[in-house]
Amino acid sequence: VRDLCRRAAERGKALPEAGFELTSAEGEIIATAELAWTACRIAVLLEHEDDGAGRFEAAGWRVFRADSVVNAPEPLLDLLPDEVAE
Repeated sequence: VRDLCRRAAERGKALPEAGFELTSAEGEIIATAELAWTACRIAVLLEHEDDGAGRFEAAGWRVFRADSVVNAPEPLLDLLPDEVAE
């Protein structure tokens, strides 16, 4: 997924949080994502994280599979917010 992050940066998009843990209201970790853009609720899951896709979707997140988005990143990159200059 490094190439995906590089491509996002090249397009001036916000970079993701790596190793994101989705938690329940009680603070229990209920799913993980390799990459997450929390501000716009977009997650990229690796194959072993697929079982948590439904939990992300139920919480209002848009989910992408890493193996698909790495080869065709445009649909994901088009949804990402632009990086905010500080």
